Amino acid sequence: MTPRLLLIACVSFLLPDGAAAPYPTSVRGARDRHLRSDDVAENEHAEVPDLTAHAFNHSYFPSLVSVLGPKEISDVTDPKGPIQVYARVGFLLSILISVAFAGCYRATKTWPSIDRELGQGMSHRVWSSGPFDCFENIPVCFWACCCPALRWADTMDMQGFLGFWPAMGVWTVLNLLSFAGLGFVWLLAIGGVTYYRQKMRRSFNMEGQGEICSYCGDCCFYSCCTLCAVAQEARHVEFAAKVDHPCVKDQRPPEPQCTEESQAPLLAQMN
Repeated sequence: MTPRLLLIACVSFLLPDGAAAPYPTSVRGARDRHLRSDDVAENEHAEVPDLTAHAFNHSYFPSLVSVLGPKEISDVTDPKGPIQVYARVGFLLSILISVAFAGCYRATKTWPSIDRELGQGMSHRVWSSGPFDCFENIPVCFWACCCPALRWADTMDMQGFLGFWPAMGVWTVLNLLSFAGLGFVWLLAIGGVTYYRQKMRRSFNMEGQGEICSYCGDCCFYSCCTLCAVAQEARHVEFAAKVDHPCVKDQRPPEPQCTEESQAPLLAQMN
């Protein structure tokens, strides 16, 4: 659909059918010529999609069809139209790319080195950083913006709430269902991430945990700025890992230990 046709469609949608001023003279002339075309008149009505199933005001559709024609409208509204097909293909490709990056991320994931002195005198009852301090940790900011499913899944995994792949699968499936037009899934997704954010508050014994204001604040934060919420939680967990906080201590992978038996082959080669 060209920008000119898109503009005409918007005007046709906003103004009632039959009004004196919905279209310029040139557009009305084009519409009249379209209606008088004998070679397409018979097929035109047969190809018009069922517009009542869409979210537009049905009373505006006759003027929209007369300007754009049934084919242009079908390209936009038909679930099997090219625009919808391209959108689905693009979404599936994004999932495949996310899974590929997630595999590379997991393969190269390293936990922060422990520095217990860093956490001395600091309280974990509040967030280690503000909601919009995204540039305090550039890698976390990058992953939260480019692949929030990956970063959120890693945060859940570091706390032991969910495994990495199950958490990423839950995020991806909810996004897929929301993309399919199931509006209630969006509410379900917001409720789910809010629940785990509150669980994180309880885990760190944060102030305001379980309070109504805290629930409402977390819900609004995730609704209005999901990426910032994902990044803030990730920064807090990464900082907890640095100071070896008990909430993440059990999930830390064991450090490789150098024993005499493991060093024997290396010493033999050196000799």
